Amino acid sequence: MDNQNYTVLVGWQPPLAGFVKLNTDGSALKNSSIAGAGGVFRDEFGNWLCGFSHFVGITTSLSIELWAIHEGLRIAIHRGYSKLLVETDSKAATVLLDIES
Repeated sequence: MDNQNYTVLVGWQPPLAGFVKLNTDGSALKNSSIAGAGGVFRDEFGNWLCGFSHFVGITTSLSIELWAIHEGLRIAIHRGYSKLLVETDSKAATVLLDIES
């Protein structure tokens, strides 16, 4: 695609019945810079269960995306979410973790 602006429509899909969905994201200013991450947990009806955000410090974009997934999994275990679907926008993280994107 040439340098034209375009819009991509996105949407959220709920998890299967009985599952909890974790959506995570991380952001680093200019790769290897100030970074933060967060995530949200929702049930099959889209109800908010809990969320988290955290300033991490200086790190890379990939590291902060992985940190967000790790922190989300830690919280899920603590809260007893045994049926969990994790969703991230980081293709690099999904490839590294060898999961579906």
